[in-house]
Amino acid sequence: MDKKIWWNRAKKILKGFLAAWVLTALGMIVSGAAMMLTPVSVRTGSWIIVASASAGGFLFGRASSAAVGRRGLPVGLTAGLILSLSMLAAYLLFFSPLVDGSLNLLPLLFPVSAASFGGISAVFAKEGGRE
Repeated sequence: MDKKIWWNRAKKILKGFLAAWVLTALGMIVSGAAMMLTPVSVRTGSWIIVASASAGGFLFGRASSAAVGRRGLPVGLTAGLILSLSMLAAYLLFFSPLVDGSLNLLPLLFPVSAASFGGISAVFAKEGGRE
C-alpha cells in the first residue's frame, strides 16, 4: 500500500475522531448550560451528553468506514469502542482513578451502537444501497 493512501486514510479517521469529541464537548456545554439556566435535572443533562456522544459516534463510525472502504459493521464497531473507551479514560483521568459501582457504564454502549450504524450507512452510501 502506498504511503500517501495510508496517510489519507489515517487523516480521515482522525478527523472523524476529533469531530466526535467536539460534538461530545458541545453536548457537555449545552447540558451544563441547560442545567444551570433551566430546571433541567442532572439525569436529563446526562442523557443530553449521551445523545451528543451517540451523534459523534455515528459520525466517527461513518468517517472510519468511508476511509477503510468495505466492512462497515466491524469498522464502525471498532470506532465506537475506541470512542467509548477514550471517553471512559477521560472520565477516569479527570474524576476518579477507579471504576466503582456508582459509575454506570451502560450508556457507553449507545455511541458504540451508533458508530456501528454509521459504519453500515457509510458502506451503503458508497455502494448506492446495492450489493
